Amino acid sequence: MGETNNPPQATTLWDHLSIIIRWRRTVILIMSAVAVLAVLYAFLARKWYYSEAMVLPPPANTFGLGNFLPQLNLGLFGATGMLSNEVNLVLNVLESRRMKDLVIDRFDWMDRFPTKTRFKAYTRYRKKIKWEVTEEGAIHIWVTEVDPQLAANTINFIVAETAREYNRITVSQARNQREFLEKRLLQNKRDLEIAEEALKVFQQETGVIAPEDQIRASVEALASIKTELIMAEVEYEVLSSTLPPNSSEVLQAEEKKNSLAQKYEQLKKSSGKHDIIIGLDVAPEVSVRYLQLYREIELQGKILEFLLPQYEQARIAESREKGNLYVLDAGRVPEKKYKPKRAFVVLAILFISFVILYLIISFLEWYQWLRERDPEKYSLVRGVLVGLQPRNLFRWHSGERP
Repeated sequence: MGETNNPPQATTLWDHLSIIIRWRRTVILIMSAVAVLAVLYAFLARKWYYSEAMVLPPPANTFGLGNFLPQLNLGLFGATGMLSNEVNLVLNVLESRRMKDLVIDRFDWMDRFPTKTRFKAYTRYRKKIKWEVTEEGAIHIWVTEVDPQLAANTINFIVAETAREYNRITVSQARNQREFLEKRLLQNKRDLEIAEEALKVFQQETGVIAPEDQIRASVEALASIKTELIMAEVEYEVLSSTLPPNSSEVLQAEEKKNSLAQKYEQLKKSSGKHDIIIGLDVAPEVSVRYLQLYREIELQGKILEFLLPQYEQARIAESREKGNLYVLDAGRVPEKKYKPKRAFVVLAILFISFVILYLIISFLEWYQWLRERDPEKYSLVRGVLVGLQPRNLFRWHSGERP
């Protein structure tokens, strides 16, 4: 019973070799057949050819979408991190359904390949046409096809259509930007004219030209008159205390004091329309209003300075006839196939076949050992194997026992 409970196990290299040696004829026969079939498959399998191209979008500091659109933090199609708007535009053109339809119709995929539906053709596009963004910001595009000339024609067609679509979008964006800036410039000019006219009317009504200088002059004039008024009041008090009230000196001193007081009050309250001196009572209001009008003119002027260069850039971008998508490397007709790798295919098939064959041989060794040493377990295993036969499985589903 000890032997029955301990079936033979291949624990050393010699154990494995001994099993293979016992089954050497079967191994040689089957592996030879597999080798022949693998070689036939490697030579008869469809060949694929690889053609690539490299394009470079314009830098962000030239006329293009980078001047008009905000930066987007995207990670698309294998690229990560911050991509410029120009790169994002090219990637979206490559991924667009319009580009897929152009390639499918141009090279007659629906009839040339087993793509009976448009959906399958789109799937083939995603599998056979790839791209990635390099660290330098260029876009690497490659195509795998069953014909070398077809691969080169496809990649060059994609590059040409991408450049054409890129140019169309950038020019359209520049046109829209130019129209928007043109309307905004007209509005800005009207606002500037209104602000200038309002300041002109205010200056004509108040006589204010330079409020800071005029207020400073008003303060100095009032201080001078106030000083004279105080001196006149002191003189009047001295004379009135020493001379009769009706004396000519007292009357003259009183008249001088009253005249200076009246003049001081006039300057303090307000100024005339054409006066240079601004009354202190109205100085805060006049200054604030003047600053508001002047600030509006400055604001509209700054807006005009900002809009004019943008408007000129949009006009230049709109007038361009060619896009700035630079083709660094055009697609070439590949001289060698891309896949399959025949040696790798043959070796892989042989290795997988040998592993499967060895597992089957090991199972047969164990099955034979059960038949000789453990009839009870052998009968159980044999019943399971018989039940797994296709005809018995079918009868089982029909409600009959195998």
